[in-house]
Amino acid sequence: QILQTSGTHSAGAKNFRLALVGSVGVGKTSIVEQLISAGLAKQVCDDRNRFQSLMSVTFDGIKLSLSILDTPGAHGHDPHTIFDMRRFKPDAIVLVFSLVSRRTFNALPHRLQQIKNFTSVNSDWLLLLGNKTDLLHQKQPGPI
Repeated sequence: QILQTSGTHSAGAKNFRLALVGSVGVGKTSIVEQLISAGLAKQVCDDRNRFQSLMSVTFDGIKLSLSILDTPGAHGHDPHTIFDMRRFKPDAIVLVFSLVSRRTFNALPHRLQQIKNFTSVNSDWLLLLGNKTDLLHQKQPGPI
């Protein structure tokens, strides 16, 4: 089996939880909205009125049910993200930054450290995602 997952979902699919983490304005919600508008995901509300998106995919012959948590972006210490991560217990974390903002990239190690320090989340699956390619003409000078 390629993926270690958190359990099973309906129709025998493996349930894999994915959390989008990043600063305000990096496009985490836009990523989810694109999946929903393309008909690839649907949005559901949990018992605390927080939204998650659900989608099904087949990866290397394994049917997966993806639960996607769109965490709120914040500056500095973010208790909402910490609370959501404790409760959601993601199998993978997608660290999202804006390609036009060095600040959002530089904030990622701090965000990841907060998650490790204040939650029991111990995900070996990390993905770094540079977003906002449509705005590259506004890129801040220098390497990211």
